[in-house]
Amino acid sequence: MNGFDLAQAALTLRPSLKVVHTSGYPKGAMVHQEEPRFKQGFIIMKPYRRDELKQILESALEKQ
Repeated sequence: MNGFDLAQAALTLRPSLKVVHTSGYPKGAMVHQEEPRFKQGFIIMKPYRRDELKQILESALEKQ
């Protein structure tokens, strides 16, 4: 099960759940960058700083 599958399973149980994906791949090299489910959530690339994580989490929580 990959992260997208896990997020889908969790969203089935809790549809209002906010999902933030994280990846160590550079954006252009991501294997799943064309994955439709990828566009439904938020993504942050590793390595990231605390303030970057804070910003994306706040954005995810604000999205309705």
